[in-house]
Amino acid sequence: MFFEKLFDYLDYIHQNRIFYYTKKFDLKILIDIGAHKGEFLGFLLKNKKFKQAYVFEPQEEPFNIIKKKYSKNSKVKLFKLALSDKIKTRNFYIGKLTGTSTFEKLNKKSKYLSFKQKLLNTKKTYEKKITVRTTSIDNFFKKKNLSKTLLKIDVEGHELKVLKGSKKKLKQIPYLLVENHFLDLYENTDRMNKEKFLNNNNFKILKKFVHPLLIFEDNLYVNTKLNKLNIF
Repeated sequence: MFFEKLFDYLDYIHQNRIFYYTKKFDLKILIDIGAHKGEFLGFLLKNKKFKQAYVFEPQEEPFNIIKKKYSKNSKVKLFKLALSDKIKTRNFYIGKLTGTSTFEKLNKKSKYLSFKQKLLNTKKTYEKKITVRTTSIDNFFKKKNLSKTLLKIDVEGHELKVLKGSKKKLKQIPYLLVENHFLDLYENTDRMNKEKFLNNNNFKILKKFVHPLLIFEDNLYVNTKLNKLNIF
């Protein structure tokens, strides 16, 4: 699919910018939530400082691609699992572009959604619905020290739920990389609540990386309780 190839190329440029910016930090652990096909993971593994990557992707096809690439890499631990705010079973909507699959219901009044459907030559808001069992970061990593960790969250509108399930462990995590959509793609827009949650947990924006398509950005946050750098 031409559009998917174009997006992959632009995403490569985008992820490369993030990698070179974060390369200077003293980080040992990557938690990659919504890893898709391992695009971000591939860059981060170039940084020799990283000792362990915990990689989460609930979709069958993307997970198998990651597994084929990295199952023999001792630094990478792969989990066909989704993260949220609690342990439960949820509906998961698989998009025609698997990178857009989500737990969130799409806003059918969204002009961007209408444009995307025309671009992809489909009238469907999603290709199929599956049920997925979720857990939380606080539960999964309750016995793991997450100092020197970069937590990357790319879950297509479900970011706030993942963050709420991380509240205890966020006290240990120095850096977050969180996707932020500009458009009204989802029914429940949580951008302001997400910023409020992060501010209340001592995270401030260090750097914004706007995607070349100008439809979303990845925001890098720093935990001000753990980092005394003069960055503001």
